[in-house]
Amino acid sequence: MPSLSSLRSTRTILRQPVTNKATFRFEDVGPGEYVLKVLSRRQAFQTYAVNVAPLSEEVTASLYAFGVGPIPGTSLKHPLSIPSLGAIDYFEPAPSFDIIAMAKGNPMILMMAIAALSMFGLPKLLSMIDPEIAAEVQQNQADMHAKLASFGSMDVSGGLSKALAGSDGGSTPPVTVAGASEGKSKKKRK
Repeated sequence: MPSLSSLRSTRTILRQPVTNKATFRFEDVGPGEYVLKVLSRRQAFQTYAVNVAPLSEEVTASLYAFGVGPIPGTSLKHPLSIPSLGAIDYFEPAPSFDIIAMAKGNPMILMMAIAALSMFGLPKLLSMIDPEIAAEVQQNQADMHAKLASFGSMDVSGGLSKALAGSDGGSTPPVTVAGASEGKSKKKRK
């Protein structure tokens, strides 16, 4: 098996418990680059990059960002003092009920609101308009209901004939359209 120093991507995990004075110490650590991360279920901590020089055994530390590596210009004093970033809160409060957000986000609610407004608002509007116009609108609605009733009774031919016959129900005289060139092209044959 090759040595750990020859494998650049090898990870060595060193674990050290915290003492009752809230300190920890790693001894006999070989030269190399390490990532120092404090694991806690209740507190969040900053991650650090620790570099142990091979010849002088000098230890340097800097802040570490995952995916980026050591952050340049953030050299820290040895021994490290690692403050807590804050308590980890695992509780996620339930979202509050907001009827306006629900109405804006759901098109079915908007369609129901428009239908309800038209159901209650249109009769009020019709009572405020001119009586002649209101009578004409009611007559048009009655004609439309009569035409739709014939379709509802499966009388398709009768419903189509009434729909195509017009609103008066009677027959209309045929309409003839005279062509523009009709008078010029007439010739008598012998």
